[in-house]
Amino acid sequence: MDGRVVALGTQATIISGTARSCGLGAIPLSTATPTGAALPYTVLYDLGQIPSGAPFGDPASEAAVLVQVTSYASTADIALATADKVRRAFLQRNAADTDWAFPITLTGYKVIGRESDREDGLGLSGSNYSYVQRFKLHVSTSS
Repeated sequence: MDGRVVALGTQATIISGTARSCGLGAIPLSTATPTGAALPYTVLYDLGQIPSGAPFGDPASEAAVLVQVTSYASTADIALATADKVRRAFLQRNAADTDWAFPITLTGYKVIGRESDREDGLGLSGSNYSYVQRFKLHVSTSS
């Protein structure tokens, strides 16, 4: 799996679900859409992947991809609210058809499952609050 493709697709979903900027491994740039580096924002970290199923080189391979999303805000309440939006972006389904409310679109791959892996909860560093969440994406090269 191309980790960059998975990270960029996941980042786009977080932005869609929170309506706030999301940095990839670092705080968002001031020019990042939709809100630049203004708090609250999120940062996505790629924590690696665990291949499964078919051997490398097989056109039908799968992997479990671990990501961490840290929400940053000026108050605990806003950090918690942003984390709630992130959780919904990953796990909420449409009531009518049970599809994901916020699809993760990946060029050449398909997300076939998602789950919450861990939540480390609320923390304070300096004057900013953060909330750490980890998610596992099950990704396949099969469509």
